[in-house]
Amino acid sequence: SVAVVNNVDYVVNLHQDSIAKKSSTITKIVDGNVIVIRE
Repeated sequence: SVAVVNNVDYVVNLHQDSIAKKSSTITKIVDGNVIVIRE
């Protein structure tokens, strides 16, 4: 799920990938668009 929070520029999502290792996706919200910084 995605939470929209005022005044927060960076969202970090932690999830399990296909081989059950922890991975993270760091995104930045720019003018309403979600930009992937690192996967």
